Amino acid sequence: MLLGGPVLVIFSIFAMGVSCGVANSESVVGFEARWLGMDPGPGGDADESEPATTEPAKTEPAKTEPTLPVALAEPLSGDLASLLANTRVVRIKLMVDPALLVTQPEWLGYTADLIESANASFEVLFGIELRLQGIVLWEPAGSTRDALLADLAGRQREGADLIVGLAARPMLGDPPAARDDGVALIYADPDAPDHFHRPLLRGLAASFGAEPIHDPQSAAWRGGSFMSEAPVSSETRPWIDPDNRARVLHNKWSSAAPPPVEEARP
Repeated sequence: MLLGGPVLVIFSIFAMGVSCGVANSESVVGFEARWLGMDPGPGGDADESEPATTEPAKTEPAKTEPTLPVALAEPLSGDLASLLANTRVVRIKLMVDPALLVTQPEWLGYTADLIESANASFEVLFGIELRLQGIVLWEPAGSTRDALLADLAGRQREGADLIVGLAARPMLGDPPAARDDGVALIYADPDAPDHFHRPLLRGLAASFGAEPIHDPQSAAWRGGSFMSEAPVSSETRPWIDPDNRARVLHNKWSSAAPPPVEEARP
C-alpha cells in the first residue's frame, strides 16, 4: 500500500498530461508547421502509410493569404518609389495579453494571422517585411500605459527589432506617442469589427514616424486613414494618408530599431 499510493498518483498525472497533449496537439502542430517551418514528423497529419521522404525540411514556412483586408497602395514616383523598392525586414516579438484568450481560444493562430495581415499591408505600402520572431503570453507588471510601455521596454528582445504588446483592453486617453526604442503598445478597439487590425497598423506605422490624426475635418480623417480613428466598415481596405506614408518611407531605415547595446565596463 505504501508503494502503490505514490505510483497511482504519478500514473494519474502522466495520464492527464497525455490527455491534454492529445487534445491540443492539432493546433500546436499546425502553428509550428505554418509559422515556424517545423516538420510535424511521423505523428503529424501526414498519411502514415506513405514512405518517408528524403526531401530536406523547409527552413521557412510558406506564406499564406492574409485573413484581413490588405491596404490600398496608391502608385508612387520619384524618391518615394525608390524608398518603397528598398525592402527592409523587421523582426517582431509579440507579447500577448492573457485576457485575449477569453475571446480567442485559438490565440496562437489568431495573433499570427494579425502579423501576417499587417505584413501584407506594410509590404505594399512601405516595402517593409514583418517577420514574426516569437509569440509570448504577457503578464505585465502594472496596468497603466506608462507601466505597460516600461514593461515592454525591459523585455529581452531575443533577436527581434520590435517588441509589440497586444493589450486586450480599450485605450484610455490619447494613444501612446511614437517611440524610437523598438517598442509598440497596441490597444484593442472595442468598436472595430476586428479589435486589433487597424490599431496594429497604426501602432506599427507610428514606430516608423507616422503621426496620429485627431482632426475629424481633415482630408486624412475623412478619407479613412488608419492613422486616425475614423469609423470604417469591416470590408474597407486599410489606407494611410500620403503625408504619413511619406514619413514612414523616409524613416523605415532609422526607426523601430533596437537601442544600442552598451559595452560592459571593467
